[in-house]
Amino acid sequence: MTISSMTGFARATGHCVGFHASMEIKSVNGRGLDIRVRVPSMLDGFDLTLKKQIGKILHRGSVSMNLSLVSEKGEDSLQINEDRLSQLVSLSTRMHRTTGLVSQLDGLLALPGVVGPGQADLDENSRTALEEELLELADKALKELVESRSREGGSLQLLLEGQIDEIEGLTLQAEQSADADISAIRDRLKTRIASLLDQNGLDPDRMEQELALLTLRHDVREELDRLVAHVKEARVLLNADGPKGRKLDFLAQEFNREANTLSSKSAGTGLTRIGLDLKAVIDQLREQVQNVE
Repeated sequence: MTISSMTGFARATGHCVGFHASMEIKSVNGRGLDIRVRVPSMLDGFDLTLKKQIGKILHRGSVSMNLSLVSEKGEDSLQINEDRLSQLVSLSTRMHRTTGLVSQLDGLLALPGVVGPGQADLDENSRTALEEELLELADKALKELVESRSREGGSLQLLLEGQIDEIEGLTLQAEQSADADISAIRDRLKTRIASLLDQNGLDPDRMEQELALLTLRHDVREELDRLVAHVKEARVLLNADGPKGRKLDFLAQEFNREANTLSSKSAGTGLTRIGLDLKAVIDQLREQVQNVE
């Protein structure tokens, strides 16, 4: 199963109980599921119903939906929300007194909730029928959005799989590096100590203790083992069902932690170079994971 991106867009239109309806929905990255819905004032409260519908389908992302209705009766059915307009005019007057700014009437009329379809013919039965048809339209828009996010997710999965492969390859290079070999590290440290100290004056037991401490400090076996385990877990997650963005984000942080420790423990330039390459790929992975649902 491919992953799903949090980025997508969809539009659905249709004729619903005397209105031409247009519904646009788009989603972008988000830490959780943040839903914003805008509906005409004549359907006040219907936005909550649409939010619940969206929440049943999507699990993560910043989602915005905009519903517009145009009466099939023509422009004569437009209606001005006089209370809303009066509030805006009053606010504009106060702002003019304090700042000198002037608001034009056409600008105020263009603000949301000021002008909308007339509601004279929209009785309770008509509204119920309209909302039922709009829910069907929303289902269509959501289906297209899911397909859009899935297509984006397919490209994203290929990219992530390539980055995981690269991390695995660099981990293998680190395992094969002489800088990661304990016996080689010990020999180099022993030679270095011997070149700095007079062997005749050095307590052999003390030298062994120091060698043991220094060797332990440069031992990267645990970090390499954890990197291998993280690679396996990442592949399992990429092919698992359901949302996986949060888990992949956590795993990317673990990758980064091991790469940092590997670099800090490096006893030679070869392992240092591999550690830097690992950190570069992991940073790219962390950036792309932010798009996964």
